[in-house]
Amino acid sequence: MSNGTRMDQYTPSKNALQWGEHYQTDKDYEGMRDFDLRSSIGGPENEGIANAISNIMPGYEGELRDMGYSQDDFSSLLQGVAYKESEGGKYDRQHEGGPAQGWWQVEPNTARDMVTARHADGSSNVSNQYWGPKMEKITGFSAQQLYDMDDEELGATIRDNPKVGAGMAGGKFIKSWRNKASKGT
Repeated sequence: MSNGTRMDQYTPSKNALQWGEHYQTDKDYEGMRDFDLRSSIGGPENEGIANAISNIMPGYEGELRDMGYSQDDFSSLLQGVAYKESEGGKYDRQHEGGPAQGWWQVEPNTARDMVTARHADGSSNVSNQYWGPKMEKITGFSAQQLYDMDDEELGATIRDNPKVGAGMAGGKFIKSWRNKASKGT
């Protein structure tokens, strides 16, 4: 470690733990440490990231209350994700040609998952459980429109409309929190 801190002495922040468990879905302590370092650097705030987060907050009001998260805490979490995933808006496409797009590095498959209901028989259909009328009004995109896009179009929408990227990142946390709560984990 460049700062002389041993990894076994590192204690991740609440937001780094949330990112590791619910965004990356693993306990990657190197990644969580990087999350904390990047999100604590500060410096000039990327206005586009801040605006996108501010714009999507009304879409998650009830969800955040139900999950015990304040809007300020959730804003901080989403800002940390953008700083970790895209170095604060420096990149809007995944390195080495990967599928992730936008400042929150959301993959088209993840975005499609936010607007899809999957059934036990293997069928699926559009769902507005994580992308409802509020998010449609905020972003200009309905769950049906996003569901109908191919990967290239969906990736471009995530990349070119930061409110969609922020909304998808927020939705990923909400969905993961709900799933874990329903399983009692």
